[in-house]
Amino acid sequence: MKKSAMKTRCLLWSWQRILLIVFCVIFLQTGSASAIGKNTTEEPVLLRIGYLPVLSQLPLVISYDRQRLSYQKVRVELTGFKSYIALEAAFRLKAIDIAYLPIPTILRMNAEGIDLLMGDSLHRGGSSLVMDPSVKEKKGSGTIYGIPGLVSSELLILHTFLSHAGLSYGDDFKVAAVQLDHAIDELEQGYIDGLFLPEPYPTMASWQLPEKVQSIQLDAEAVETVQAALVFNHNVVASSNDAGLLEWLDSVEGACRFLEQDIQDYGGAQTILTQQNYFGFEPALIRQAFSNLQSSLEFSSQEVPLSVLDGVIEKMIALKLLQESVNVKDMLLDKHILR
Repeated sequence: MKKSAMKTRCLLWSWQRILLIVFCVIFLQTGSASAIGKNTTEEPVLLRIGYLPVLSQLPLVISYDRQRLSYQKVRVELTGFKSYIALEAAFRLKAIDIAYLPIPTILRMNAEGIDLLMGDSLHRGGSSLVMDPSVKEKKGSGTIYGIPGLVSSELLILHTFLSHAGLSYGDDFKVAAVQLDHAIDELEQGYIDGLFLPEPYPTMASWQLPEKVQSIQLDAEAVETVQAALVFNHNVVASSNDAGLLEWLDSVEGACRFLEQDIQDYGGAQTILTQQNYFGFEPALIRQAFSNLQSSLEFSSQEVPLSVLDGVIEKMIALKLLQESVNVKDMLLDKHILR
C-alpha cells in the first residue's frame, strides 16, 4: 500500500515538472516574440559621408555641424576629399556610403554596373568661369579649360555654352580635369587657359591672379541647372534602419533651409564661420564668393526631374560619355517608401 501511494506521488510530481517546463517554454517564447516585435533596441545606423571643399557641398557639412550631437537614430562619419576623382573612387570602393556627385558621374557609374541609388539634388548654380584674357592673342585655337572631371556637369554646361557661340569641341576648345587645390597653379603656369569650377575656386583665382584672370558671364539658365545629386551605396540603404536614414535626410533638408536664410538675411555670416572647420577657407574669400554668385546659387533639397536626367543622358551619348541610355527609374531613391 505504501509503495503504491509513493508511486502515485512520483507520477504526479513528474507530470507537474513536465507541465511547469512546458509553461516556462511557452512564456519565454511569448516574451521573446514580444520583444522582437517592438524592435525598441535598434542600433543607430552608421553613415559614412564624403564631401569636397566647394560651396555646393555645404548642406553636408552644415547638417553635420548643426545636428551631430542631437541625432537619435544615426551616427555620421564625415570625411573630406580634395578632388572629385578621389571622392568618386572612395564611393566606388565602398570606403564611403554617401556622396554628393555630378549627375553625369552618377549615370556613368550606374551604366558601369555600380550598385547605387540616386537621391535629391541640394543646389542650383555655384560654378563660375574665369579665363586668361590674353588667350586669344597667344593661341589661334585649342583653348584649354580646366574642369573638375571629364564626366562632369561643368563639361556639359561649358560644351553647350561654347557650341552656341559657334566653337567646336576638340578643335576650338578642349578640356582637362584638374585637382581643385592645383587648378590655380596650372592656370598661372599656362597649362590651361581658363577654369570652370565650383566656387570658391574661381573667386580664389581672381584674387590670386588679378592681372591674369577675368570672369566670363555664362547664360543664367545654363549655370543654374541641376548639376549634382546625393548618391547612396545600395547596400547601405537596404541594410540600414529606415528611421536613421530618414533622420539624416531630414537634417540635410533643414541645412538647405538654414543656408538659404543665412545667405539671404545675413550674407552667409554663420556659414562663413562654420566652413572654416571643414573647408578651411578664409572668411573674406567665402564672403566674396557669395557676393559674386548673388542669386545664382540656391540651396534646396528637391527630386531630380526625369526630364533633366533624360537631357543629361542625351548630351552624354552625343559626347560619347555613355554608349547607350540607362534606366534611371530603377536607380532613384524614393523617400516616401522609407517613411
